Amino acid sequence: MKIKFPMIAKTATYGLMHVTISFFVSWFVTYSLTKDIKASFVTALGISILEPSIQIVGYYFHERAWTKWGKNHPSQAAPEWNVSGCAHHNHDGHNHKH
Repeated sequence: MKIKFPMIAKTATYGLMHVTISFFVSWFVTYSLTKDIKASFVTALGISILEPSIQIVGYYFHERAWTKWGKNHPSQAAPEWNVSGCAHHNHDGHNHKH
């Protein structure tokens, strides 16, 4: 199995960006409510670690549900398009070429 460095780097930088944005938003909100810089810093740090961690778990279950009921389900199939841009559907709900 070949590891694709650009994909890993992109994922890592996106994760870092997500945590950083979460931290600063949380810090701004908690500081504006408490006016306690140390407490708001610690709270923001906790939120910026906790929130992405929960997102990862949520994403896992989202992907499982999507695989089971989403894009792979026959009723969710995208229509096939002809050259004129019109979709073709049969009355049984399935897409057929003409």
